[in-house]
Amino acid sequence: MRIPIEGTTPATLRGEQKVLREALEQREQRAWLDMEMEGEPASNARDAMEEEEGYGLVFTPGTFIELRRNEQVFQGLVLGENILDRIWHVYTLKPNGEVIVHNRTDVQFAIPGFVSADLAERCGMVLISRSPIELNARIEALKRLREITLEGEQAANRSNTATRQRNINIYDQVKHPNPRKWGKTSLAEVTKLLYTDPSYLEYFGTHKYCMHHSLRYVADENYFRTQSFSVRPLDDIVEIETVERWLMWHREKGTGPYRDFAKKARTLLQAYDKNRTKDDSGPMSQAPAKHKWTEHDKVILGYMLRSLQPYRSTQANPYVLGRSSLIKHLMPEAPVSDSVVHDILVKLGVMAPWQDLVALLPEYDLDLEPKGTSARAKAENALIEKGFTTSGPIAGGVLGPEDFHPSDPLESVRHDFGDARVFIIDDVGAEELDDGVSIERIPSEPDNHWVHVHVADPASLLHPGHALSHQARERFSTMYLTTNSYPMLPKSLMHHPTRGLSLGMNSKDGIPDKVITFSTKVDDQANILDYKVRAGLIRNVKKVPYNDVDHALGNPQVEKAYPFGGQVPVKFGAALAKKDVADLQLLQRLAHDQVAKRYRMGVFSFNTEVVEIDRITIPPQIRSPTMTPSVFSGFPELRYSVFSSKNEDKGARNLVAEMMKLACRTASRFGLDKNIPLLRRGTEPIVPASEEAYQDMLTQRTSTTYIDMTKNLSRIYMSPPAEYSLEPKQHHPLGIPAGEGYTRATSPLRRYEDLVAHWQLHHALLGSNAPSRLPFDAGALEKYCQELVLKDRKIRKGQKRNTTFFALMFLRRWLEGTAGGAARPFGDPLASTVGFTTTGVKRDPHTRMYGCSVHLPELGVLGHLGGLEREHVDIPLSTELRVKVTQIDLGIQRPRMIVELV
Repeated sequence: MRIPIEGTTPATLRGEQKVLREALEQREQRAWLDMEMEGEPASNARDAMEEEEGYGLVFTPGTFIELRRNEQVFQGLVLGENILDRIWHVYTLKPNGEVIVHNRTDVQFAIPGFVSADLAERCGMVLISRSPIELNARIEALKRLREITLEGEQAANRSNTATRQRNINIYDQVKHPNPRKWGKTSLAEVTKLLYTDPSYLEYFGTHKYCMHHSLRYVADENYFRTQSFSVRPLDDIVEIETVERWLMWHREKGTGPYRDFAKKARTLLQAYDKNRTKDDSGPMSQAPAKHKWTEHDKVILGYMLRSLQPYRSTQANPYVLGRSSLIKHLMPEAPVSDSVVHDILVKLGVMAPWQDLVALLPEYDLDLEPKGTSARAKAENALIEKGFTTSGPIAGGVLGPEDFHPSDPLESVRHDFGDARVFIIDDVGAEELDDGVSIERIPSEPDNHWVHVHVADPASLLHPGHALSHQARERFSTMYLTTNSYPMLPKSLMHHPTRGLSLGMNSKDGIPDKVITFSTKVDDQANILDYKVRAGLIRNVKKVPYNDVDHALGNPQVEKAYPFGGQVPVKFGAALAKKDVADLQLLQRLAHDQVAKRYRMGVFSFNTEVVEIDRITIPPQIRSPTMTPSVFSGFPELRYSVFSSKNEDKGARNLVAEMMKLACRTASRFGLDKNIPLLRRGTEPIVPASEEAYQDMLTQRTSTTYIDMTKNLSRIYMSPPAEYSLEPKQHHPLGIPAGEGYTRATSPLRRYEDLVAHWQLHHALLGSNAPSRLPFDAGALEKYCQELVLKDRKIRKGQKRNTTFFALMFLRRWLEGTAGGAARPFGDPLASTVGFTTTGVKRDPHTRMYGCSVHLPELGVLGHLGGLEREHVDIPLSTELRVKVTQIDLGIQRPRMIVELV
């Protein structure tokens, strides 16, 4: 990205104008090199979600902002915004006269209208201006900017001293009462603890105070939107301070607990490297080790373990200095990174080599205890059994947080679908079966059909105020990790022997399953002619895996690549009855009609290759992490495959997906008819780089509307992410026009937003018997929209990070095996593979080397291409290169794969 320099040098410069001119001239080259060329190094855990974070934020000219990036803090004045490399960027004037360009997500605090938009616009957006008009405007703006910068520092000092209005210990007020648990607070809460009637400067000062004290307050990942902090547990703070004190004693006197630990740890690390066998595969096991850890040793190991948490460069990381000292003493030749800390903990037997690091992150608060001993699971089970066995209030009474509905609220209006064949199509082993589909022919209208999507009805049992409903809101959705899945609703509720919510749990015993049914009447041109939403009962449930449906319909099996081998033959169940096959054939035809219609509308979908690691099972007797000295042996058999969207969205999977889309459209339409507020998901069309680029992409489409994303990045100016609203906005990728809307309602057992939709629909279906108040009014849903977006992003990012971690773990073992002489008779995918550039070439702020991200379709992951020079900055996006893998870093902060040009 080149930023122009405009205008001519004025004849005379005096006072501040001269100072400004000198500052600008001195910083011209540095600003270009340090700000425009720098970027975070490519991380395999990052994807389009990074672009999503800044979408929707708008910083108007004249806004005062504080931005934080690469552990640097700047204040500035917004001059304008522009799209660069598909991402919105902000042009900001700093107090020293520089204009810098940065991501929207760098902004952590803002005061809109700090100066007039007219003054800000007169400053211009060029990096170095020699225009007298722009220069004079900047001088005027800088006076105000320097004033508020000084005032902000003074306000921060007041928040840190007894000069604040209330001299209290903030941490004691906001920490969690359990010294081992993280707490939550907000900028508003802390500011009001300090000031009776705070001004915007006192909010700003308190913000700076909390940001500075990162030992206690850790800003949320989406801090600008939430203005919230996680409050570090007291035990963690004591642990950090203790280890830092021991390290200081060791540096200054060569004594203390750390000296003894370091001596023992170095011996163990050397023994591990010496005794490690080339073949460490086989059954996973854990055995006692011969060494012992002292209580002091455990403090240091706990410190290292808790240092393996992601952090953003918006604050100082309190583990950085101590971790650096530890690595220097224990592995002096190794670089300082969380990847090395991870390796140390594995070699010391604190952590199993296959340990899932995402599952340990406190932000997800996952229950890691085995089912049989889990205190959480026991409490949930007791709550569920109490709800089923205790007589609650009579129907219509006030329900408490432990009361289920005493009877089905919609019992009187349920439609019995009788012997209608309802197909529940999912993966083998799926645990949350929350939707099925049936087809209804219309004898008098042979070209028209009713599609019925029957969805599990947890709202028939749970009300919004139930303790399990609150827990579901906090969890937001089921989280699927490589080593386990963590359900939104307890498994004991979904699979209860007599009241289970998962479809088929009751009908298998002759008891109908309660459902909410979304019925859509469609013609042979994929037009929606009519629709209904009803409470229903289904009795004739047929569970059929995707593979069996494809086999019955003569579809090819889903295409997956296995670059390292290991493909398992597909197994099929019993043959389906002719009537079942006929229904499925008709449903598939209707699904194809929906896709064909979108193709005619000019819609296209992006295809990308993604790695998939099959679920692995860890023996329940293994305890990791552990402070009991252990020797871990063996390794899980990781099956590495690569799938693409265009190959996944075919056959039975496409059939189900298209029927679910119809149901979500019907839910939105029903809500509009009944005037009940519903959350709706919408997406604007992409903005192409040019009309020619748009036409090029249209010509590339497959018959199912897909084009390759990584080959077309240069043709895309902006790709808006999905947004949530109460309004029925268009959902362009699905061909849904504005005014209709799209409400997710087909997965209420595993997504809280769908459960919210069901509570709203229940209210409408009750008709005149409905309470006067909705479960969620429009204001409550508007407020929840932001929470939904942030939690959805957090879950998706965690799942992506988890898959990437295990994929890189597999690839590193393969790379090490090759280096150790392992035979590769069928070739080595890491020695030479195709990559496509996905970012511009930038300088890594850590290594000061040039590089860029590349997508490796044959491996389904991102790599970081290093070893480039400054003259490579003009390499276009989507450039095809041949590369080889040279290094893989694990850890949690920046797991990544390093590649070089072949």
